[in-house]
Amino acid sequence: GGCCGTAPEYIRKLREIADAAKPQPTPFRRVSAVCSARKRVVVDGVKVIGERINPTGKKAMKAALLTGDTDFISRQALEQAEAGAEILDVNAGLPEIDETKTLVKIVRHLQTVTDLPLQIDCGKADAIEKALRYYCGKAIVNSVNGEDKVMDAILPHVARYGAAVVGLTIDEKGIPKTCAERVAIAEKIIARAKEYGIPEEDVYIDCLTLTVSAEQAQAKETLAAIAEIKRRHNVKTVLGVSNISFGLPARPVVNHAFLLAALYAGLDLPILNPNVAENRQAVAAFNVLTGRDTNCAAFTQMFAAAPEPAQKNAPLSDGKAELLKEREPLAVINEFLIPALNKVGDLFESGKLFLPQLIAAAESAKGCFEEVKLHFKGGESANRGTIVLATVQG
Repeated sequence: GGCCGTAPEYIRKLREIADAAKPQPTPFRRVSAVCSARKRVVVDGVKVIGERINPTGKKAMKAALLTGDTDFISRQALEQAEAGAEILDVNAGLPEIDETKTLVKIVRHLQTVTDLPLQIDCGKADAIEKALRYYCGKAIVNSVNGEDKVMDAILPHVARYGAAVVGLTIDEKGIPKTCAERVAIAEKIIARAKEYGIPEEDVYIDCLTLTVSAEQAQAKETLAAIAEIKRRHNVKTVLGVSNISFGLPARPVVNHAFLLAALYAGLDLPILNPNVAENRQAVAAFNVLTGRDTNCAAFTQMFAAAPEPAQKNAPLSDGKAELLKEREPLAVINEFLIPALNKVGDLFESGKLFLPQLIAAAESAKGCFEEVKLHFKGGESANRGTIVLATVQG
């Protein structure tokens, strides 16, 4: 064919040339890659996803989303890019705002200030679809999980717009406790993605990080699941690293060690704060030790940061037996147990106690209440109503 004004004779000449030519074979190799309109990132080693454009636990970012402060969001993007992030996570999940409208606004705005590819961090299918429509390039969608209704709502949009997708190893039963259960959910997600025409190279599995101060054994299960999934499938792995240290002092020290362990297990895409020196150091050291950093060139530019000094555990005392000899059971509860729990809560809020001590105090208080209940006389207890406790699904 030809453009406007091309005569039939010209087309005939093109036909002669084409008939005499032999097409050259074009080798094709599938790769895991994402891109913006101006920059491609091939996931052929460790690629850092910057976590800062997310209101979870970040008061300043929450305020920026509520007020529409795109300048603050721009600064976060540029600072992360300068610190070494290769992909930027973008999350607008606040109940006080229109998430779809805000997410689209941020995605459109960030494309004018940075050339880094974006990870659209949202669980709402309609918001994801609109954000992908306005994104110029191949994005990552974070995320789907093992629930059929979630996969069937989001994966069609991922396939339609040619995006990559993060699969969380969680389903309607919650986060599994074992490596085998995590792998099973991952394989369900991989299989469902293929049904929608999404190849393994575009599936990034997140084996989920639980805080080690509350569920210590889970760190090993997460690492084992990463390694097993990488062994079985041609997928990439992604992980929010900093969750591991929640509730502990000297969090960067724990994050640093866990990040290195996860990288050696097969983690490809750590989601972290690139502005923290320990995070940059861990990735740089891994690249040196695995030969990815030729001649250690990048590592020589890094600097060491002194770890935050560890704080001593606050002592916990249990003198319930002695108190019950001197006071009535209800007085022990009102004058000692409840004030003690309030004090522990205040110390936790101020950063003087940490999650392991908080859990230990709760377990201690539980034992105290059980013993105090044994000393109540008939008719002393009273129903003061219903208490409702809620947490996030899963």
